[in-house]
Amino acid sequence: MKFNLNKKNNKIIIAALIIIVIAIIVLYIFVIAKPANTGYLLSRIDSPVSSHNLQLLHNIAVNYSLANSVGMSLTSFPSLTGNTNITIVNGKPTVVYLGAEYCPFCAITRWGLILAMMRFGNFTNLHYMVSSSTDVYPNTPTFTFYNSNYTSKYINFEMVEAYNRSGDPLQTPNELENLTFSAYDSNNSALPSNDRGGIPFVDFGNYSYEVGALILPTTIDGYTWDEVINKLSDPSTHISKNIIGVSNVYTAQICYMINYTAPACKNNTYVKPILKLQKEES
Repeated sequence: MKFNLNKKNNKIIIAALIIIVIAIIVLYIFVIAKPANTGYLLSRIDSPVSSHNLQLLHNIAVNYSLANSVGMSLTSFPSLTGNTNITIVNGKPTVVYLGAEYCPFCAITRWGLILAMMRFGNFTNLHYMVSSSTDVYPNTPTFTFYNSNYTSKYINFEMVEAYNRSGDPLQTPNELENLTFSAYDSNNSALPSNDRGGIPFVDFGNYSYEVGALILPTTIDGYTWDEVINKLSDPSTHISKNIIGVSNVYTAQICYMINYTAPACKNNTYVKPILKLQKEES
């Protein structure tokens, strides 16, 4: 039997083949490649962040040309407290973070927060972490502040991981951390009642605060730490626009707290515009 395939039939067959190829690629990404990444992520939990990756993150953080290229890529900002007295601990303006290792929204927040804090100081003893496998946005790659250290001549950083990846108690907030969390989170009448007590919680020296994440964990879904870091180096990527965008927002808060004294506050084009827009929208 002889088939007579005209041009129209040929186009249909080609289109069908293209659809099949796309389906195979999607299947590979979400069924084959992603579980492979998940296995790698889980194998790195609680391992020290390599000095190579720490250096890469620091290089990205202080690459002011890169930061300026991303600029004001976000339209969401921490809420202003309306207070004028900056929180001082050990003679330095203080950022307070309260989160948990299981929390996927904490996971994505740490990326931007770490980059922002690296513009003013240095971390040691950071460890790799992955958010809970049973929560929303499972297995989001991140870091943990548990047992880490931060040093800076400009800023003090209070870090609390209240629960581990399994949801068990890990660290107990001190008096300052509890009072700050209570004032701007758990007992904050400015928040909808179902949002109170939420994490991540970040307070920027009593000037502004954030409850929840400014971006979604899907930003880095399916990626490893190395892949995220690689994407951060390119200001045109979705990952860079989101994570460096968040770090720029956080940098603006810190620059206000320290009266713009650090190089990160002087080598940028976005800090004052962010603060101005943030104030207008409050």
